[in-house]
Amino acid sequence: MEINRALTHKISEKILDGEKIVVLYGPRQSGKTTLAREVLKQLDLKTLEVNADLRTHSDIFSSRSLETLKSVVAGYELLFIDEAQRIPDIGINLKILTDNVPYLKIFVTGSSSLDLANKIKEPLTGRTWTYRLHPLAYLELRQHFSTLEMEEKLPLLLQYGSYPEVFTTGNSSDKEQLLMEIADAYLYKDILELEEIRYPENLDDNLFEREIFHSEQGELPGVYWIAVTTSPAAAVSGSFFPPYYFYSYVWNILLITQPISSS
Repeated sequence: MEINRALTHKISEKILDGEKIVVLYGPRQSGKTTLAREVLKQLDLKTLEVNADLRTHSDIFSSRSLETLKSVVAGYELLFIDEAQRIPDIGINLKILTDNVPYLKIFVTGSSSLDLANKIKEPLTGRTWTYRLHPLAYLELRQHFSTLEMEEKLPLLLQYGSYPEVFTTGNSSDKEQLLMEIADAYLYKDILELEEIRYPENLDDNLFEREIFHSEQGELPGVYWIAVTTSPAAAVSGSFFPPYYFYSYVWNILLITQPISSS
């Protein structure tokens, strides 16, 4: 089942406008690539698609060579780079393109808002439209399901969330497995690679298995609980708390919300 995403039309408009680079952030498995494919289909422009995992593509778009970059994009109307944060110096290379190939429209996506922002923020200041894609929103789902159907789906949404693949998977055990794989990707491929964070096995066991999937109360642990449970000594000293808090936020694991009242 294909769910229409609210950002699709807005992103298409900004790309066609062509004045700035369009940047799409979002957590893993939130539907960025699917949305991007739909945007490219709607625009129907001659598009150069760059695979950041390929060494040849990465070398070209990290070269800082105007001649090389211009020769590669010649004849194309749109440049699309998926997971752009994997390309070294992507920000300065995109700046070179925007300054010297003004007709070229550019659309990039990235799972890591931290990595991609660090690489494009300074060189592309004032040159980007930035959007963040979250898992499926209620209003997006409401376009496909009646009020009664949404009420029936609400318990599962509260329990398993609304990652697109998780939502469309019917079997509960498969939903749990998908969520665990997403969690593993965040922990071991993303957060723990950014900084040396100790006791990852404790975080995995205590947080994801015990508190999320086996919680009968349906309550998520607070950040301080994570720190104290995983490493009490480090939590007290303050050396443990900041990395978990900060990286969990930038990787879309924790969401900061403001209280309705301060009293």
